[in-house]
Amino acid sequence: MRITRWFLALLVLTTGSSAFAANKAIGTDVVRILDENQVVGEAFNLFYQHGLARNSAVVVSVARDADKDMMLEGAFKAYSGAAFSSVYYQVGGNLFDYDDDSELGIHAAIGYERSPARNFVFFGTVKVIIMPDSDYTQFSPMLGAMFAF
Repeated sequence: MRITRWFLALLVLTTGSSAFAANKAIGTDVVRILDENQVVGEAFNLFYQHGLARNSAVVVSVARDADKDMMLEGAFKAYSGAAFSSVYYQVGGNLFDYDDDSELGIHAAIGYERSPARNFVFFGTVKVIIMPDSDYTQFSPMLGAMFAF
């Protein structure tokens, strides 16, 4: 529950007025919803992206599965071209909150976004999550959609 509060607080803080209003998005990763083998897999997930400039953004995401395990993630995203229509690179940190434990992790990703229609964006990504305390590494795909505004 406390992760949900932190996510909502970050969302409120980052949704203020900005010169890059067309560089915000809300979306979901469909693979995480369907794949039980991911860390916090088969989970409802939502992310918010806030543009910093024409070719960079910050991303905050939250996922929660049926066992009430949660993941909170924050990242910096840099585009090779314009936002929502090019290759991007992402690096960030993760907090995994399980019933009996919490773990910190780091992640890196490379992906591609494409907008087939105004305000609608598809993305595909390959992501690696590393949890140093447990020597755990996972490579996972992401495939999803966002609503950009």
